[in-house]
Amino acid sequence: MTGAQGLDYTLRELPVKRKTAESSQLKGTPGERQFYAEAEYADSIFRDARGDREGSLVALKRALEAMPTYAPAILSMGSVLYRAEENRCRARVVPIAAIVAEAHNGHPSDHR
Repeated sequence: MTGAQGLDYTLRELPVKRKTAESSQLKGTPGERQFYAEAEYADSIFRDARGDREGSLVALKRALEAMPTYAPAILSMGSVLYRAEENRCRARVVPIAAIVAEAHNGHPSDHR
């Protein structure tokens, strides 16, 4: 998956590194985990607003690693994934619509 600006991130390679809890073994107090989850969630909102959908998803995954029950991150993950799927569907529909229109109206070079 490639971001809006041609950026390609893996889960641990965001340009801004942060100390986050590992999902396999939650570390820190519940308050610390919530702090990390909230920070990553805020970062995801910022990245999504800038059009960096992949960076937003990575930040949301980090938020859920820190606190798997953090509801705002769970809901935002669904929203970002839903919009990404909408865009993929739209990208498939536009070429199909052009083909149908061309078949219906004839090829532009046929109208001389």
